[in-house]
Amino acid sequence: MSLSASKWAWGQQVSPSEKLVLLAIADFASDDGGNAYPSVERVAKMAGLSTRTVIRAIGSLVEAGLLAVSKNHRSRGNAYNTYQLAIRSKVTPCHSHSDTMTPDPSLIRQIKNIKERTLISEDWKMSKSNVRLAASLGIPIPRGGGDWVEDEFRDWALMYGLKSSNWQAACATYLKKYANGEKTRQYQ
Repeated sequence: MSLSASKWAWGQQVSPSEKLVLLAIADFASDDGGNAYPSVERVAKMAGLSTRTVIRAIGSLVEAGLLAVSKNHRSRGNAYNTYQLAIRSKVTPCHSHSDTMTPDPSLIRQIKNIKERTLISEDWKMSKSNVRLAASLGIPIPRGGGDWVEDEFRDWALMYGLKSSNWQAACATYLKKYANGEKTRQYQ
């Protein structure tokens, strides 16, 4: 733990979640801001954030030049990220040189693949795979589609103002809970 790295992190003008991520990484950094290699899960636990939020924050910090990420491989094939805080100046991500750090491509892919969560649309329809899932779970579906199931799911999602990045996956979870008779605030 470096006091100078933590002090530097406190002084950055970033969003609250980005600040928490910087502070968590700074807890592992040396005085020059390097040698920090906590897992995303560890940072999420320390900051009280979801792993998706941590990944998003790391991407923003890399784009802002406040953090660089390098993927390292151990001898047994395990991989881990090394983080470098831009304590002395902003880091400029560059391509592989032994003394510079490059953003981890898999982390950047994860950031780009995060979809925005939205409310369900009024014209949302259940996919054929969810119709088959409902039938396999013993939920009666009228021939030609799941009209009443679609309506019930859509009304439930709208009533609670739920947001999702994948409504078909949310519907599959709903169907499984419905078939198991689970009564929770989320799945009533």
